[in-house]
Amino acid sequence: MDWNVAQSLANDFVAQWQSSEGPGGGLMLFDEAETRVEAFGGLANLEHHIPFTAQSVVRLASVTKHVVAALVLKYVDQGILNLDECLSAHLPQLSGKQREVSIRGALDMTGGLPDMIDSAWMLGVPRTALLDRERVLAFLASIQDLNFNPGDEFSYSNAGYRLVEAVIEAQGIALEDGIRDHLFEPLGLHAAMPSDQADVVPRLAAGYWWGPNGWRHGISGMPYCGADGLAASAEQFVVWLKALLAGRGPARGLMERLAASATLSNGRETGVGLGLANSHIAGHTFHGFVGGLPGYRSAFLLSPALKLGAFAVANREDADVGGAVASVISALLGAQTDELPAAVGLTDGMFITEDCPDWLEIKQGYATFLGAQSFLHPVGDGLFDSRAFYSPMRLRQDGDDIVGDVGHRFRRFQPISASTMPSHNWVGEWRLRSHGGMIRIDIEGDEARIVIGSGPAADNLVLTPLDERRALFERAEGPRRQRVSLSFSADGRSVLLATQRSRVLQFERC
Repeated sequence: MDWNVAQSLANDFVAQWQSSEGPGGGLMLFDEAETRVEAFGGLANLEHHIPFTAQSVVRLASVTKHVVAALVLKYVDQGILNLDECLSAHLPQLSGKQREVSIRGALDMTGGLPDMIDSAWMLGVPRTALLDRERVLAFLASIQDLNFNPGDEFSYSNAGYRLVEAVIEAQGIALEDGIRDHLFEPLGLHAAMPSDQADVVPRLAAGYWWGPNGWRHGISGMPYCGADGLAASAEQFVVWLKALLAGRGPARGLMERLAASATLSNGRETGVGLGLANSHIAGHTFHGFVGGLPGYRSAFLLSPALKLGAFAVANREDADVGGAVASVISALLGAQTDELPAAVGLTDGMFITEDCPDWLEIKQGYATFLGAQSFLHPVGDGLFDSRAFYSPMRLRQDGDDIVGDVGHRFRRFQPISASTMPSHNWVGEWRLRSHGGMIRIDIEGDEARIVIGSGPAADNLVLTPLDERRALFERAEGPRRQRVSLSFSADGRSVLLATQRSRVLQFERC
């Protein structure tokens, strides 16, 4: 292992932030005993010109997930929880099909649970709205449907971890207390678990994104939870990762159990376990995860066989921490990182399946499925793979169609006509009575528009038709953008609003 090359690449990663007077971040490379490479740069706070260091606290976002899953395994070993029992055994307030989802399915994202944030956003709730945990849990519990039947596919969702946190609390245990007592305190490390953005977190680096007028603070109004809530410094969190890598202390025996891939009903493995995703570099297996909240990025990779780990964080939206971790490890192992090909080899265009609401866009080497975008890598035999555990796609050209697995389930996408006009059958008001949701669709000339939300939170957006029963609109808030699909029923009485993470909001014509 060439540690000098790895240090040089780590230095290059942060050098771009050293002299720019902008937000920053850093990267640490370690074995089970010590940190071997460390590089930090940029600012933790622009207002007060505080440097970003290994002691700067950041919001770890989805890197939180494997820690919560580790705590669940502790309670499984104590006989308090069972991975294969239904969530409703502990949360009787759950309604509809959610009652059938197991704790395991909630954690490995094969349960079909719709994501809370996307669902609320499509009802007109701004992502920056500061909501309390009780209201959010009540809303999530009231959703009747699932994105798909449990075990049929994989789809990234934070909702399962929010519900599992509620399962833990139903045992009379606060999640932060459980993590502290069973995992972190025995290692002498500290991490905060704030309730929401308004909580004070000592030494927290502010999160930023670049807007039209310069740097802006990233704001996440939703209450934090077991999906994204931990806040810690790189220096402190690497203590936990080293223990996990070595199987030491409270992390003994956890890595293999957390990394065990889920298997779908069709027999395919997802490559994702309980808060850990599996990948390969230079012939070696690594376990890790990536996370993001507005203004924050985090990623890590661990190889038990090599006793090697890497962790990267940043307090800026544009930081590719996942790419940095993979590149530094590849250099350390003497492997070459893939260069992006000039052309991916699939026909650019918009595609749909026979069944709503699925749609796919191929554009300049990227594939977007239900609003979730990933770059496609050629893997031979005409196949192209996203290599993204959070948005798995493996596609090929079949005549004019695009076929392959999305979410580890087979789909056939057919090209759409570019001349589709909006249908006047869409016009009118549509209501989701169970959640008080309302949308309005108007057509003037050749342009259709949709209104979501009310008062100052209302958005009036252009609808782009895909065919006579489907359309898309794009919505942006802060650094986040999302394309949402509308799928109208054949009888014209209902319309489904859907993203990859939420496919359950069925509005009825008023």
